[in-house]
Amino acid sequence: MKYLFNSINEFISPEIISITSFSLGEDKDKVSSAIQITIASLLEILTEKGENKNLELILKESGSYHTLQNTTNLFGGEINIQRHQSNIQFLHYLLKDDLTKFSSIIASSSEITEKNAKKIVSRVSSLLTAFLGEKLVSGIHFSSLIEQLDEEKINFQYYIPFEMSAIVEKSSSKAFLTQKFWLALL
Repeated sequence: MKYLFNSINEFISPEIISITSFSLGEDKDKVSSAIQITIASLLEILTEKGENKNLELILKESGSYHTLQNTTNLFGGEINIQRHQSNIQFLHYLLKDDLTKFSSIIASSSEITEKNAKKIVSRVSSLLTAFLGEKLVSGIHFSSLIEQLDEEKINFQYYIPFEMSAIVEKSSSKAFLTQKFWLALL
């Protein structure tokens, strides 16, 4: 179960970037940037929230759909209503009323439109719920997933813009900003 962040990124193939770029009418590099920022930011928020039985159930439900068998559908295919509901619950749990602000930060950081940033956030969160959910369905404990992501923070915090700290829980913002400052100096 090592390197969850890298495993998630392996699903973002050049084909996925091309499909998403074409469907949104955005530059491939900007789409790739938006996807990386979204993955990293959602993982950061998830690790800060920690364990929660409701979130675990949401992820397990999403994992039961075996969505990862065709990730192209996540980024360019039809929307599955059940998967969409799990995705909405996941985003609500992580962001509550900050979804618009979150999408706005993704848009400004990657230089894409806010409308397209919202679509990318939805698609990436579908990928994350499917990936993490399938890990849970396979028998991995939720606490182990959170611990692994916490250990990998240094690998994904680099992609998170400073503005995102306003959304990350206040108790972790200071540590988050300090770590981002030191990473920027390296």
